[in-house]
Amino acid sequence: MSALNDLTDWLATRTPQQMATLLAARPGVNPGRTDDLEALAQAVRDDQYGCRALHALTMAEHDVLGAAVSLAEGPDAPHPAKASRYAPMTGYRGGHSTIIQIAHLVAAVAGSARPDLADHAHRVIDSLVDRLLLWPAGPDRIRVPVLIRNCTGPRPAAPTLERALTGGYAKEPVQQIAALLLLDRYPPTGPDPAPRGGPTREQIQHDVIAVLADPDRVRAITANAPLQTNSLLSDLLAGPLEIQISSSGLADRSAPLGRQLPEAARWLAERALLVPSGRGRARLPREVAAALGGAAYRFDPLPAIPATRQLPPERISGEAHLAATHALAMVELLGATLTARPATIRRDRALATREVKRLATAMKIPLPQVRFWIELARAAHLLAVDPGPPPASLGRGGSAQRGRSGSATPSSVEEGTLTGPTLVPSARYHAWAQHSPAARLTPLIIAWAAFPGSITWYPSDKDVPAVLAAVEDRCAAGLRRAVLACLANLPPGTGLADPPDPPDSAGTRPAGRPLAWTVRWQRPECIGDRSAEEIAATLAEAQMLGLVALGALTRPGRILHDHLPGGDCADQLSPATATALTEELLEAFTPLLPAPHQQAHFQTDLTALVPGLASADLTALLDEAADRENHHGQAGIWRFSQASLRRALDAGADADDLLHRLRQAAHNPLPQALEYLIADAARRHGHLEVVPAGCVLRCADVGLAAEVTRSAHRALKPLDLQLVAPTVIVSAQPPAVTLRALRSAGYAPVLTDASAIAMLPAASRPTASGHP
Repeated sequence: MSALNDLTDWLATRTPQQMATLLAARPGVNPGRTDDLEALAQAVRDDQYGCRALHALTMAEHDVLGAAVSLAEGPDAPHPAKASRYAPMTGYRGGHSTIIQIAHLVAAVAGSARPDLADHAHRVIDSLVDRLLLWPAGPDRIRVPVLIRNCTGPRPAAPTLERALTGGYAKEPVQQIAALLLLDRYPPTGPDPAPRGGPTREQIQHDVIAVLADPDRVRAITANAPLQTNSLLSDLLAGPLEIQISSSGLADRSAPLGRQLPEAARWLAERALLVPSGRGRARLPREVAAALGGAAYRFDPLPAIPATRQLPPERISGEAHLAATHALAMVELLGATLTARPATIRRDRALATREVKRLATAMKIPLPQVRFWIELARAAHLLAVDPGPPPASLGRGGSAQRGRSGSATPSSVEEGTLTGPTLVPSARYHAWAQHSPAARLTPLIIAWAAFPGSITWYPSDKDVPAVLAAVEDRCAAGLRRAVLACLANLPPGTGLADPPDPPDSAGTRPAGRPLAWTVRWQRPECIGDRSAEEIAATLAEAQMLGLVALGALTRPGRILHDHLPGGDCADQLSPATATALTEELLEAFTPLLPAPHQQAHFQTDLTALVPGLASADLTALLDEAADRENHHGQAGIWRFSQASLRRALDAGADADDLLHRLRQAAHNPLPQALEYLIADAARRHGHLEVVPAGCVLRCADVGLAAEVTRSAHRALKPLDLQLVAPTVIVSAQPPAVTLRALRSAGYAPVLTDASAIAMLPAASRPTASGHP
């Protein structure tokens, strides 16, 4: 029966749910109609992008699939035909699929020493068949499709004795091996050559292979092994059949495994129970592994479970609450800081380094953490880049002209107007700030899940990427899912024994080596080369959002894990999945995050305390009249001072209205000291006025000063003249422009310095003639 017929018959046995799982795992399969099984089988056969499904495989599935490819490409297996013209684009080659026995594949990856490994191998094979990465081919047989053979490299198997002895041993060591295994036929030989007419090397090697291919004789030989050797042999059979050895002497065919092997390994090597498998490595020969019940290929059926500890549920919920409130407080503080003073954006659209340091100082958190909150808020569309005002029109003197009102904001005068692009809170931020805490945290988590890279990890402290710089890491989402999956597989009520801490200001990153192997097992194709530090940084980011607490997955974290795409690492949340995820996260976070406080506790030391999250209106009021001292989620503290109240009055606040609003927001009566402070600030405010000006005109003639100010002459209009005293006029333009305009209007002004001394033009100054 052909492969297509086998595939069609197998598809007929699938339930609707199994068919949906298949199509989800193979997004390149698009038959048009799922009830047309022949068309579906042809679509699976012609799926040129089936290799993308490999990104979702666990290490156990990779091990079995690689072993199947290795068996399919053995000496008796048909080889793929010549590559088609589509190979450069899709990696597809023509050829024939190869049928292998399931029992043969199970024996190759599980051996016979551990029946539990065989059960795991059968389950993994069934999982691969369900996704048609291996095709059914009748009872007890599977077919290795040519596309998978092209996408998956064969796994290195244990070398055969024939290959190991022929390629790595001279005649003398083969004779020594034979003497130890067959003392009755091959006595130990010295340096002298064997007598003429004795057995040839081929005969000796044939006899050695015959002995080591006999399971009974191999077990009899290893039964007499020293205790340390038996322990090493057990480790080799349970693991990858391979050890690392010293490279000394490995190129010498007279001593293929070197002359300084450990005693336990030397006993095996002297009897060809351990043979070279590559530079610096040695393995059990395939015949020996099979005789002792070992496997020919590496197979890790389950991930290693990291060290854990028992955690009561209420403690996990409490830590999640603290992390979630801290996250919201940090984003709110970032928005308030950028509202007060936007951050400058560089020409490459990244954030200037000095601005990141300024924000870290203002928010009182380490640099890596402020990077995290900036990137996350930007990804959630809570921050936006303001291109800035258009360049101001310049007068003939080169300075910016004022508008008709002649007004200028205090910031433009005191700090200088920002004319370039800046990072500011977006319009969505102001609507976001009015939502419930759960509704505010949810978009941050969805933005983190889809962020195209690791935010707090970078290869080295000397290679730190700029904040808001474009990043593209197609496997970042897969890494997050693998980290969450690792925690989802922990026993209930347990967490990691040593969870990582958030990155600190010194740039040190949390270590996570005990967790690295377990995470890599989840998706080796996608994250097999990720460092332990990057994995730990990803876990720390999840903890900062309340998805992980004390090394345990919280309820929101489990919800996110269940909704993250399980296919290609580059897959993103679909709109429908994002909507369902938003609803479930809202439901999970609502009991964790109570309603924000509408009132504050005002204290006699001129501070206001909010025990938890403050509402948007309360936060805006306190930010208007006081300075934040601490607002990290658990409690917010604001301090009132003359400077903070002056800032509120400068912004247009009325003292009586401010007192009224503070009394409404107070949980207790306002302290008398605060009321006195507000009254004193209002009494002193505005006694001095600062008027922006380009230059000042002084005129001893009161009538002339009034005439110039009221003049309707066209040349004087750009000056925007204002009479600030009977004999003092303020011009909006610099002295040179003002002089030209007054002269054009028929007046005869003169330029003086601050001491009323006339300043002559350089061209009219007398010079001494006849001197250089």
